[in-house]
Amino acid sequence: LEYTALIERLAGERGLPLVDGRAAFQAIFATGAKEEQLFADSYHPKPKGHRVLALALAQTIEPMLAGE
Repeated sequence: LEYTALIERLAGERGLPLVDGRAAFQAIFATGAKEEQLFADSYHPKPKGHRVLALALAQTIEPMLAGE
């Protein structure tokens, strides 16, 4: 949580967008996905978990790319 707080603070100070990976996983868990489907252990995502993060990142980046 200290790492998360630091990243949130730095992103805010620098005006950078931040992808909330925890929120992305909470949303997918709310649909019925199980932790063992998305994680190899308590920290490391499996390919399906990486997909969750990639989609969250894409949703953040796509509007920025549209403004190019």
